Amino acid sequence: MRKVAFILNPISGRGEKKEILECIDGMLGKYPDCDASFYTTKGVGDATVAASNFAAEGYDTVVAIGGDGTFRGATDMTKRGIPSIGFNDGPAGVRADTGTPSVWYPSVTNISNSWDKDLIYRVGEAIGLDGRAFGTDILLAPGMNIHRNPLCGRNFEYFSEDGLLAGEMSAAFINGVQSKGIGTSLKHYAA
Repeated sequence: MRKVAFILNPISGRGEKKEILECIDGMLGKYPDCDASFYTTKGVGDATVAASNFAAEGYDTVVAIGGDGTFRGATDMTKRGIPSIGFNDGPAGVRADTGTPSVWYPSVTNISNSWDKDLIYRVGEAIGLDGRAFGTDILLAPGMNIHRNPLCGRNFEYFSEDGLLAGEMSAAFINGVQSKGIGTSLKHYAA
């Protein structure tokens, strides 16, 4: 019987725990004949420790659900042939939780106002190089939503209120980051 560990990493105070628990029903459908164990994290770095412990106990699969940045692929599953994948936040630079300062670039909103696709491509390249220096495999950026409301707290992550400009500029940013061997994760683009 396959042993599967589910690590729940809810963001406290944001109401995600219920959504995460609902997600488990769907996940169990992918592992119908398994010995499932569940663990809810308690603090920063706890998910990494839990995943390492499950791997040491011989679990075939460790699934992290939810997250506040504490599960960034630091778990060493290479003994089982599963490479570690490093995620870091963007989009105005690489926000790595290593204690090492990183370059913080102007927001993509400001750069998009130039209508200069080459400029935003070069910013993407620079962020890609920074990501490589931090061991990032996937940058959790860009945000491709459009500005719909001036009160949105994430507008600085989005390129424009104009869909054409947002699309053109985000494509240039993505191509720049990916040209340096870093993947991107498009987010917040569905209403």
